[in-house]
Amino acid sequence: MKFMIQSFFNIFVTIMKLPHHLIIACALPIAAQALPVYPSAASVSGTDYWIYSETSPGTLTTNNAGSVLTELAGNASSPGGNVELFYSSELNTFNDPNAGGAFATVAQTTLDLTMPDGTTCQLSSLNGADWFTTTGGAYDTSYGADNLANQWFGDLLVASGQAAAINGFGYDDDLYNAMLAENVFADMSDPNISYAYMENGNLELGLGGHFDAGIKIDPILNDLDPTGALADMLPDPFQFSEIVLVDGEAHYGFAATDSGVFLDDGVNSYSGNYHLSIAKVPEPSSALLGLIAGAMALVRRRR
Repeated sequence: MKFMIQSFFNIFVTIMKLPHHLIIACALPIAAQALPVYPSAASVSGTDYWIYSETSPGTLTTNNAGSVLTELAGNASSPGGNVELFYSSELNTFNDPNAGGAFATVAQTTLDLTMPDGTTCQLSSLNGADWFTTTGGAYDTSYGADNLANQWFGDLLVASGQAAAINGFGYDDDLYNAMLAENVFADMSDPNISYAYMENGNLELGLGGHFDAGIKIDPILNDLDPTGALADMLPDPFQFSEIVLVDGEAHYGFAATDSGVFLDDGVNSYSGNYHLSIAKVPEPSSALLGLIAGAMALVRRRR
């Protein structure tokens, strides 16, 4: 680190010795890298994935012969199609969340991205081990365990705006256990990647989902409370994305925008776009751009 700081200091001193017009000339090509940079290559592991393409304006259809890179070329204003990882997550095969069940150790479906500068990023689906392994290394599906499942569930309650009320009425553990029994965690493990690009040192990512994701848990809520009071406590629309692992770390969101597209499957899947902005390690060029910006500021002061 000391060597790196000294190196950047030396570069800064060198930049300051340049004529003003050369400082600006140096800054322009590096500044251009602040524009969105899309992957130059993408590969999906295995065959457990589906591609959805916008074959007519606003309408998605399955297109497994399509190009993964093409479907990742959208943005928050126009997500377009998507790539679904671990498409089989909703099969009865994965109904058992316990350690001995198939979901516990099913292989992740990964999407490996390579940027034009050679940097890489891996997006992947989840299995039971990702959800239920505690910080101590145990596989624990119980409510209150120190694992991703309980972290996400707690964040979901907070996002609902009714965490205190749900806890106060004693619905929290009942709701968690009902979601576990109804395979919600497996259902949330198959992220649909609408777009992915780098910008200003961040990975900008779109997850396709329901604009109103309450459809995923409404039957559970009504089973817990047939009066409908529990369901009525939650926001309408109730928005939450599926979960994606980015280089092994879980990411998800609770705010959707209208994607402008949907799959005609009876529930209008992918009508919502969940945009995630994930900080990545700054590239050396970004640090150099900061040095040049500082040099330019000093130049302006000297005038």
